[in-house]
Amino acid sequence: MVAVAAVVFFLVVRPYNAFKKRFAREGDEDVPPPEYTVETAGADALPARLNDRAADGWRVVSVVEAGDGALAAVLVKGEG
Repeated sequence: MVAVAAVVFFLVVRPYNAFKKRFAREGDEDVPPPEYTVETAGADALPARLNDRAADGWRVVSVVEAGDGALAAVLVKGEG
């Protein structure tokens, strides 16, 4: 009976605890999640809009073509 308990401990419990510890979330629970927004404009107007947003603390994550000559930019604010 003790041998079975030892096998279960070393083959199930110990690896599970190590896995759980490795992937545990750490951090401050009071930190708010980041905000995301999408800014869409023509290729000539988008840089000015992004510069205005950057002055408010937003960062560009990606820029894609939105169709009809427009561009869309994904912005994030508050990410650590």
